[in-house]
Amino acid sequence: MATETQTVLLDINAVKRQIGVRSTQTVYSKMANEGFPQPIAVGIRTKRWIAAEVESWIQQRIAESRC
Repeated sequence: MATETQTVLLDINAVKRQIGVRSTQTVYSKMANEGFPQPIAVGIRTKRWIAAEVESWIQQRIAESRC
């Protein structure tokens, strides 16, 4: 029996809440300078972030802060 994995996609507002920032520009700055995950295009002007990638980035920041 195969198990299905559902990929959760986050919009920019959910991403900002998840990482604790208010500015959209901060998210894009983190993508350019801090290795934050890139979004995927789901429409002509619509981008979404993969929740698992965002969570992984958060966990890496936590691990780095504990060293």
